[in-house]
Amino acid sequence: MYQKNKKEREKIEKLYADFSKLLPPNQDEKFSMVDLQRLAKEIGVKEPAAYNVSARQNVTSNGSNNFTGVFYYSFNQSWQMTYEQLKKILSHQKKYTPLYSINSIVITNNSDKKEQLDVSFEIRFYGFVDDLAEKRQWFDFNIPTAKPDLFK
Repeated sequence: MYQKNKKEREKIEKLYADFSKLLPPNQDEKFSMVDLQRLAKEIGVKEPAAYNVSARQNVTSNGSNNFTGVFYYSFNQSWQMTYEQLKKILSHQKKYTPLYSINSIVITNNSDKKEQLDVSFEIRFYGFVDDLAEKRQWFDFNIPTAKPDLFK
């Protein structure tokens, strides 16, 4: 019986792991900031100057709590980008991990640079409360300093 259901269990475990990557159980402010920086680099825009993150919010639908366990952290951002970068950030939502959404978007022409747009939006990075899911791993960053051999 064990061997008979082994492939089925492995498939379910892989789907569960993929879901945990899409909606990490330990998504927090620091992971959200890193995700925002990584997204900006992938899109090709200048890194955000401000990181005003909101407190953790639970996802609700029309006042009801249909999405028990789903939460998000949001940032209000203003980026200068081209039309192609705007399309990329909007289409990138489908395949980016963790899951994010763009809300309350305002697009205006940049008066200084005609090929640039001034885009203001709220971006939300989502997570899911699950004590059994694999946690996201924090890694050490290689942050360059202004001076080489700082401690010599």
